[in-house]
Amino acid sequence: MSNYCNHAGLPVRQEPFIDQELRYVNEHGAQVSCTAFNGGYIFSSYSRQEREVKYEESQDIPTLTLYFSLEGSSAMRSDKGTRPYILRDNQHSVHFTPSFNGYYIVNSPEVRNFGIGLHESFYVRLVASDLDCLRRFWDKALTGQSVDLAPYPLPVTQRQKLLIYDLQQCRYTGYMKYLYFESRIIELFLMQADQADKHLRQKLSPVRHYDLDKLHAAREFVKSHMLEPISLQQVARAAGINDFKLKRGFKELFGNTVFGYLVELKMDHARTLLRDTGATVAQVASELGYSEPQNFTKAFVRYHGYPPSHLKAG
Repeated sequence: MSNYCNHAGLPVRQEPFIDQELRYVNEHGAQVSCTAFNGGYIFSSYSRQEREVKYEESQDIPTLTLYFSLEGSSAMRSDKGTRPYILRDNQHSVHFTPSFNGYYIVNSPEVRNFGIGLHESFYVRLVASDLDCLRRFWDKALTGQSVDLAPYPLPVTQRQKLLIYDLQQCRYTGYMKYLYFESRIIELFLMQADQADKHLRQKLSPVRHYDLDKLHAAREFVKSHMLEPISLQQVARAAGINDFKLKRGFKELFGNTVFGYLVELKMDHARTLLRDTGATVAQVASELGYSEPQNFTKAFVRYHGYPPSHLKAG
């Protein structure tokens, strides 16, 4: 999942500067963006496909990978015959591999992901033993063993999404950009470690397999009806699950409540409209169901951390 930059053949200099930025469409039609820097690389991709697509993957140096499946599902499998590692909608993982040969499979109509690959010169600065999960992780990684920070994928949180957005929208150049990347990457890794530690200490278990499809159906229902007034009961009926399982399972699987996810959808949609169209703040507020633009502005600031006028000014 992490080897976009390897396929692009980007070199890495010894100075701690941004080395090269590349945007391209790969052989399967996926739109890929990749930035290489001394110590690693950052990549993001978006693809649409009508059938399952398999990518060959090869990595010959030790790599720590922070991977975020923002939309759709994909799976990674080693050619050694181990079980595939599957990430679904809105899940993330941290894993270390000394080397890798195999492939990954994209099997959703739309897939959007983001990842960071870190080499030894960078990831050694992340070694810590303050948390049990980190101590177990680094004990194996530093002896050259493949290891995951958590035994199962965890839900992507809103704070993690904001950091990903910051990394993708960074406007600095040169050494300032490297410093910006460094600080955000460290913060993102610490968020993932803290989340993994809380899950493991509380012994939270993954949602039962037979409820997964229903919870994903609930999420799709909310997504397709985000501009309409909906109730929790409507979502539960549409997904074929009871209210209790919906509330508990949705939070465990996606890291957000049903209505928290609805707000997330609306605020992301608002940002897209303000940034990419000529819609005014008042027009966007009205489309999202706000009777007063001021209330929309307050919700936008609370979610994004800046006013909607910031996008119109830019």
